[in-house]
Amino acid sequence: MLLLFAFQNTKHLEIIMDHVFSLECDQLNKEDVVTWSQEQNQSLLAESLPAKIRLINKSLWFFPAQPSHSGNYSCVIRYEDTFYTNTVTPSSSPGDGCTPLNKNNHVLRLNRLSESDSGNYTCLANFTQAGHVYTAARTFQVFVTVPGTHVYDLNCRVFIQTEDVSETFVYWLVNYSHTEEFPELSELHSWCEQEGSASYCQCNLSLDVHTEFLHVPFTCVALNSKGKDNGTVILLPASEGELYGGLALLTSFIILALGLLIFHLFKVDLVLSYRNCSPCLQRQNDGKLYDAYVSYPHGNDENTSSVTNFALRILPKVLEDDLGYRLFISGRDELPGAAVHDVIAEKVGKSRRLIIILSSQAFKRPTDSTTTGLSHVPAEHLSLSNDGLNWGPYECWVGVYDALIKGHLQVILIQLEGEVDVSLLPESLRYISHTQGILRWKQDYSTKPNGKFWKQLRYRMPPVRKAKLAAIV
Repeated sequence: MLLLFAFQNTKHLEIIMDHVFSLECDQLNKEDVVTWSQEQNQSLLAESLPAKIRLINKSLWFFPAQPSHSGNYSCVIRYEDTFYTNTVTPSSSPGDGCTPLNKNNHVLRLNRLSESDSGNYTCLANFTQAGHVYTAARTFQVFVTVPGTHVYDLNCRVFIQTEDVSETFVYWLVNYSHTEEFPELSELHSWCEQEGSASYCQCNLSLDVHTEFLHVPFTCVALNSKGKDNGTVILLPASEGELYGGLALLTSFIILALGLLIFHLFKVDLVLSYRNCSPCLQRQNDGKLYDAYVSYPHGNDENTSSVTNFALRILPKVLEDDLGYRLFISGRDELPGAAVHDVIAEKVGKSRRLIIILSSQAFKRPTDSTTTGLSHVPAEHLSLSNDGLNWGPYECWVGVYDALIKGHLQVILIQLEGEVDVSLLPESLRYISHTQGILRWKQDYSTKPNGKFWKQLRYRMPPVRKAKLAAIV
C-alpha cells in the first residue's frame, strides 16, 4: 500500500502491489513544464527512470507498483510544487481481504442500500501495454447514511354487528407472528365503543419503520363468537410505491386501450351476441308494426332488375324468413286502390327503420338530354321518374323528414353493385351517408344470416324475436 505525506500539497495514497498506478500533478495546464523527482530532489528523467517506472504525458506510471517504488515523489511545475510520499506495502496476493462481487459490468449498482454496504469498492481493469498485460485498480470509499427513523401508527377499526362486544378481540400480527416477538413495536390494547346503534372495536400499532418491516404483512385480526376476519397492510419504500402506482396506471391504460380496440374490431359481433343471449331484450313495445320500411327504385327495365331481385327476394328471405323481422316493402305490400300518399305516411310512421336501396345506375351524371339522375330532380322530391323508373318520392321524403327533423326514424342506406356518386345524392342523403355510412351488397355475397353484410345490417336493425335468433349461429 502507498502512504503519501505532503510537504506543501499532500496526497495520501494506498496501492496494491503488482497493480498499475499513475501519479499526476494537480492543477496542471497543457503549457506547463513538469519535472518529477524522488526523495531528496533526485530528478527522474525519462532516460534514467527506475525499473518499471515510465513517464507518460507528464504523469509518472508504475508498471506495476513494487515494494522498491516506496518513497517520496515530488512534482515541480512552473508556479507550484506538489510533493508526494509514495510507500508500497508488499502483499502475498493482490486484493487480500477483499470479497469478489462477480460483477463484470463497468457500472456497479447497489440496490436497497443499507449500512452494511459501506466500505471500499475496488474496480480492476486489465489492459495491454507494449505487449504486456497489466492490471489497474481504483478504489472508491462508500459511506451509507441511514436517515432518521419515522414513527407510524397503524390504526385498525372494526365494525361489530352486535351490541355485545365483551368477547370481541382485535390484535395485530407481524409477518403472521404476534407483536410480542418484536420489542421495537408498541401495540396499544384494543378497546370498543358504541356510536349510536353501531359498535366499533379498535387497536393501534406504533412502529419505527426499519428495512426489516418493509415488504412484510401487517395483519389486523378481529375475533369473536360470531366469526373471524382480518385485513392486511404491506409497507413499501416510497420509491417502490411510486413505481407500483405508475405500473398500475400504465397497466390500466393498456387494458383500457386493448378493450377499446377489441370493442372497435368486434363491436358488431359483441352487440349481436348480447342481443342473442340477453333474456331482457324483447321486441320494442313502441306501437310500431314494422321493423323496417323498404324503399327502392322499381321498374321494368334491366337497370332495376337486380335492385328488384334484392328488394323482393333476397332481403325478405333473410330478414323475414330467417331472422323473423317484419318488413313493409314498397311495391309489394300496398293494397290496390289505396291512397298512395296516405298509405306511405302511415306505414313509414309505423316502421322502426327506413331501408333505402341505392342503385349505381340511378346516380350517374347525364350524358345527353335523354339521361337523367337525381341531379335533375328537385332535392325535396328524392325521386326518379324517367326511363321507366319510379322511386316513390313521397315515401323517401316522409322517411328522411322523420329521421332528420323528428329524430323518430333511423335510415339504413344499402348500395348495390357499382359505386354511387355521392355528390349526386340529395343533401339529406349525403348527410346520412356521411354520419352512418352505406352498406354495400354484391351478388356473390352469402345469403346466410351470419355473413358479414347481414351482420352489419342486423347491427343497424332493432332487436328481433328470440325464437328466430335462437337458430342463428
